[in-house]
Amino acid sequence: MSNADRRVVYVTGFGPFRDVTENASWAAVRLLPETGIETELNIRLVIEEVPVAYDHVSNETCERWRALSPHLVVHVGVSSKATDVQLETKANCAGYKGLDVKGCVPIDGKCKRELDEDAFILSGLDLSLVASNVNKLGLPCHVATSENAGRYLCEFIYFTSLCVDRKRVCFIHVPPESICQSTVIASILKACIGEMLKQLNEAVTSDPPVNSSQVQ
Repeated sequence: MSNADRRVVYVTGFGPFRDVTENASWAAVRLLPETGIETELNIRLVIEEVPVAYDHVSNETCERWRALSPHLVVHVGVSSKATDVQLETKANCAGYKGLDVKGCVPIDGKCKRELDEDAFILSGLDLSLVASNVNKLGLPCHVATSENAGRYLCEFIYFTSLCVDRKRVCFIHVPPESICQSTVIASILKACIGEMLKQLNEAVTSDPPVNSSQVQ
């Protein structure tokens, strides 16, 4: 199978923001092509550095879904408080009050204005299983799950993609490079992506449309 015929895995990292001059998320994501991930997982990898700007995420994320028709989307961001790799299980619609790199916030502090303040979406992937299986590999940094993606651009892009297809998207928070080197994080991202692809490959039927049990 040629690379052009392989299923697309779209992975993003964020650019600089606040006092973060080199974002550890993009530092790791840009190393993914060097890990052999495309050959080993039989995918076409598309990576992108995303500006820490609400309008860019709002305007471009859904366009990437349309243009790439990805089999899996993985957004990656850095958390200054993290000491391990965190697989985020949910994202909220509202509460986005932190200024982006343009000094802006979303209207009403919401990702989707038509949804209720307390709306949230859960990932359809079994991220606890992903974490468990990756930890069995004995890589230098532990992988855990989290229910708090931070109410900033990380959670904002996650909610945006979950609205498109909750079954095929995950957000991963990585620690600063002072905690874990980018090469190690890239290896962990590769392993996590492999586990997510296994779940998608084993799925027999598609999820039903998002309903009240998935958006709350």
